[in-house]
Amino acid sequence: MPSTHAIRDSFFFGALLLFCALFADGQSFGPYSITGTGCTRPIDLSEKATVTYQVIGSWSGTIQPEVSVGAQPPVNTTATPAATTSPAATITANGAYFSNVSGYSFFLLCGASVTNTATIYINVSSAPR
Repeated sequence: MPSTHAIRDSFFFGALLLFCALFADGQSFGPYSITGTGCTRPIDLSEKATVTYQVIGSWSGTIQPEVSVGAQPPVNTTATPAATTSPAATITANGAYFSNVSGYSFFLLCGASVTNTATIYINVSSAPR
């Protein structure tokens, strides 16, 4: 039979994990599949500053990152490959990317004649990059 201290410590640790999870800074979304001119669902950016995403798969074509303010139509934004500091207008290869999205309401990725399937994982964070 476990001691009273072990039970108390286990309960305290579990409560601490739950409490910390309530204030977790990042959220992950996906996987999303893009083919043709399809898009991911819009990601809510409330109090978020950076979106990071990874694109994988055997696809070709172009993927465009987009942002919007309120209920306005999305507009193009840039994607910066994780290994560089130079933003690109579009994504044309597998890799990890990020976009600064501070002040925007929604973020999404849309295909432009993507052949085969690009799989995308997205993470949003309130931390600036």
